[in-house]
Amino acid sequence: MTNEQLQELITRICNNPNLQSAQRRKDVNRLLHELSQLPGLYKYSHPLYLEALDQTLLWVSQNICKFQPKQPNLPLRTSLRKWINSYIYWRMRDLYVEQAQQDHDMVSLDVPINDDSENPLKLLDQLSVKGFYIPTGDGFECYIEKCQRQRIQKIIEQLERYVEEDPEGRLKSCHPRQHPNCNCQFLCQRLLFQYPPDKKTKISRELGINYNNLQAFWKRKKCQQLLQQILEELGYSKDE
Repeated sequence: MTNEQLQELITRICNNPNLQSAQRRKDVNRLLHELSQLPGLYKYSHPLYLEALDQTLLWVSQNICKFQPKQPNLPLRTSLRKWINSYIYWRMRDLYVEQAQQDHDMVSLDVPINDDSENPLKLLDQLSVKGFYIPTGDGFECYIEKCQRQRIQKIIEQLERYVEEDPEGRLKSCHPRQHPNCNCQFLCQRLLFQYPPDKKTKISRELGINYNNLQAFWKRKKCQQLLQQILEELGYSKDE
């Protein structure tokens, strides 16, 4: 998508104040998909990254009409990337602090972890634009060690494509009795791959299905079992 097309899409979204409009929701989802593919978007090798990205995309969907480029001479895609990267960065820091505070043996994030009094290095400084690193050793066993999550991210992208195409019709054919429209493909699109996701109460009203039946089908019965099976076929292990 060119800068001009991206600007047209944003303008169309902002000119449609009806947040419940199906067209606006479709445009927002398309915008978020385009923005998530921007070259140079921060990608952290840390389990918290997907949560931070999810929060970021939700924030973007709510604030895109307030976006003002700080450097008008830059291409729109570049300005948007900088804007989004800044938010991702601070969300990662916030999530890391929250995680650390939940541990009983928490080490202070503001205490230097080196012996250089002139250039003290704090634990929180380990979060950089190049990635997220947590040192290990005495006093740090409580922290999650740095691990590679890029493969899992690729599998999630593969899953989204699989859900969209449903090549074997497995997802569409998985649905509660007498409710073919409430199929696994539809629920995945509305609950997993839409930003922000729809509430199940809204979906139950829209499709005329009992909320408890919808909840049971999604969580405890066939749908998530099928998704787990598809994920494993794509190479994802439950141990990851």
